[in-house]
Amino acid sequence: MESYKYNFKNNNVLQEVCRKLDNSRKRYGRLYKFEIHIHTPASSDYQIHQVNENGEKVYYKDYSVERILNYALEIGMLTQQEFQDYLDNFNLGLYGEDYMQKLRDRGLDYINFKEYFTYYMIAYKLYKEEIEGVIISDHNTIEGYDKLKNMISYCYTNAFSNLPKKDIWVILGIEISCSDKNHVVAIIDEKNRKALERFIEDNIVSDQESKYCGTIEHSLTILQKIHDIGGKAYIAHINSSNFKYLTGTYKHKLFNSSLFDLIGVTNQTYNIENTISAFSKRTNSDICVFYESDSHGINTLGIRNTWIKMQGISYGNLLKAIFSHQISVYPFHKPKIAPTFIKGIYIPENDTGFLNNTTSPFYFNFSKDLTCIVGGRGTGKSTILKILDILFSQEVENKKTLNFISKHGMIYLLFRLKGKDYILRFIPQINPEYSEDSIYYYAEDAFIRTNNSTLKLNDFWFNLYQVKTGENKGQYLFAQIQKQVDKENILSQIYRKHFSISKIISSIESNDFSTFIKDLMFSGESQIEINKIKNELYYSNKTDFLKNAGKKISSIQSILKNWRANITSLLQNFNLDNKDVLSIHLENTYVIQENFIDIIFGEFLDQLERDNIYKNHFVDSTTLKWFDVYEFIKAQIGKVGALRFLEALYLKENKFLESNYPIKNFITTKVSEKTITHGLEDANKVRIDKLYTAIRNHLANSRKELAQIIVKAYIDNGKFSMKFNVNAREDIGSSAKVNMKNIEELSLGQKVVATLTFIINYGKYSNDITPLIIDQPEDNLDNQYIYKTLVKSLQNIKNQRQVVIVTHNSTLVINTGAEQIIVLETKDGFHSHLKAQGYTGNKKIIEHIINYLEGGNEAFQRKVKEYNLLLNS
Repeated sequence: MESYKYNFKNNNVLQEVCRKLDNSRKRYGRLYKFEIHIHTPASSDYQIHQVNENGEKVYYKDYSVERILNYALEIGMLTQQEFQDYLDNFNLGLYGEDYMQKLRDRGLDYINFKEYFTYYMIAYKLYKEEIEGVIISDHNTIEGYDKLKNMISYCYTNAFSNLPKKDIWVILGIEISCSDKNHVVAIIDEKNRKALERFIEDNIVSDQESKYCGTIEHSLTILQKIHDIGGKAYIAHINSSNFKYLTGTYKHKLFNSSLFDLIGVTNQTYNIENTISAFSKRTNSDICVFYESDSHGINTLGIRNTWIKMQGISYGNLLKAIFSHQISVYPFHKPKIAPTFIKGIYIPENDTGFLNNTTSPFYFNFSKDLTCIVGGRGTGKSTILKILDILFSQEVENKKTLNFISKHGMIYLLFRLKGKDYILRFIPQINPEYSEDSIYYYAEDAFIRTNNSTLKLNDFWFNLYQVKTGENKGQYLFAQIQKQVDKENILSQIYRKHFSISKIISSIESNDFSTFIKDLMFSGESQIEINKIKNELYYSNKTDFLKNAGKKISSIQSILKNWRANITSLLQNFNLDNKDVLSIHLENTYVIQENFIDIIFGEFLDQLERDNIYKNHFVDSTTLKWFDVYEFIKAQIGKVGALRFLEALYLKENKFLESNYPIKNFITTKVSEKTITHGLEDANKVRIDKLYTAIRNHLANSRKELAQIIVKAYIDNGKFSMKFNVNAREDIGSSAKVNMKNIEELSLGQKVVATLTFIINYGKYSNDITPLIIDQPEDNLDNQYIYKTLVKSLQNIKNQRQVVIVTHNSTLVINTGAEQIIVLETKDGFHSHLKAQGYTGNKKIIEHIINYLEGGNEAFQRKVKEYNLLLNS
């Protein structure tokens, strides 16, 4: 369904919705592409082109201006004409002192044209590679910092108009050669530059040509000294460091230092544990890793990058990202961004809906990664989830909920599906002039059908539009999707109903967990063909039923056979993938299906009990009673299932049925004077074909009920069960004994753990990219599990799949690194409004988290004080 099929038009109302949501989208964290640890001509070993095709190093100082200009031509920075013009001007002496002074007047202070143009090329390559953060760390000097920073700033507004330039944050840094032969990169906020300059003067020989260049201090001392002046330091390209000749005492102190929490590597396969394991218990996850550029030339820029998630560019946010590196720092590869996610919700100004900002629209954005919705009880958190459920599924549990949502008036949801943007509009089909219990309250034909107590809303409750940007900045165009089949196809791909942990646990307690598993794993299974067959049988006459029932049931059996084969394969692979954690099993429900036949025989046998005509109790004037037939059918169903029994019966596979249970074994009435008097033939002497024919004819009289049994047997053809390893926790070592238990046997907390593990693991296994939305996942869980297991699970999936959680748990909100926090508040209990939205790095957001999830500042400070007394004792 490509956009060219639609007629895109302007729509002022939808335009306003999109603008409001997009303008507020910058409030939460995003990924920035970093080039970490680069050199400039201020380093004596700078090379322009780092190692040529012959493996030779040609240093910057040995390059001629013509060679530099030619290199700019090679990398596409100059056209042939521009190259020639630069070269001619240089040869004519036009780039002498007068030219350099003009550059200085613009804030570009360079020794000569060669140096100027080299920094110009570095800036070009950084913009071309769409770098957003660069750490300049020349050897033992910061002389290249201002030169590159000023050049980058100048080029942003005055050069490279053909490039899609992004702001580049230039970070002050230095690479220090230490006495233990390690190299330490130090970075510092520019406002502390004077402190760094004093440090350099006191500790470093900066003469690039001197063999004494560097410091007499070892790396641990340098880490500490940089920390003391407000900077952050780490051992650079540690994969090339040689710790072999350092003492064990020194290595123990270094590797266990609190300052050894960040390292730089230039090799993706390097494992820090291999270096430090003999001296420290730290693991890979304890240490932040920068994938360093260590670029000494133009050609190596943009090859080794690190992506860092921050709310905005600042030194403080960079330090926060390093601290929470497991969820904020991504070396080697940019995390995959889910192509499908909910972008935002928008409710125009109104005075009747619960979600109501009174004098302005109620709207906020969801992060494409992790959004936490918080607030006190009754502030509308679950209302948000109900809106998502109703609008995306176009179904509602009951009219009470529908009325509550409809009071908001129109509601808009903006979402992205496989790279395309859509906006869904909810249009309440109600007449508020009538009471809610009036037959005139809803529009005519408001509901399509009622199925399993769920109301299906007609398509005129909703408008769906595809959105694309216009030619002008901030302009959007919209194409309405008219066909209902197209709308349903799009909406089915974006959303599954949210998971309510309390409801799932209730389903376990009521032995209905199988339905939950089936809905999650096989929600796409179609019953269109099954319903078609059911209707053909349901409305057929007796003759046609007897003729066609066997073949029709065989068709259903064929569908089921394929379904079971697919399920078996899927479960085998899923269980193998989750070995020693959990397993899903499919069991037959034949014993349960035995009771299906009661819909036909229940009332019939009751009538026979009241029937005084003796002969009516028997089948076709034989001594086989209808009660015997009832027991025979139950036994057959208990062995092969309802569908297989009915299939064999109507295909006249009498031998198959007899091989299961011979029908004559169920005869309970012996030949007697009474049976002879009533003209009953000994059933043991009657051909079995006669008995089966009588049974087929009798059941065909209840063909409507049989059609219902067939559908019920299809739906309930198997029961899913789950076993979970109660020792499968992040904090339990691999040596812990595997203890698999049925979910019904678990404690309440263990059931929640098992359920969440299944939801998350199956989503990863099946590559489910629909948003994962969970209402209060922390219910009945201890905080240790939340921190050590649930937090890690959410961290691992949020970059591949959008996650939205409603929670009252601060451990989840803070430690998962939620990119968007939505804070809801109600003052009167009748209306809720958006108090705030933003990233956890925002001070105001932290204050709200303390207020709503920690009991307020006073309670939180008391808790911190009590903990500190214990921890420091």
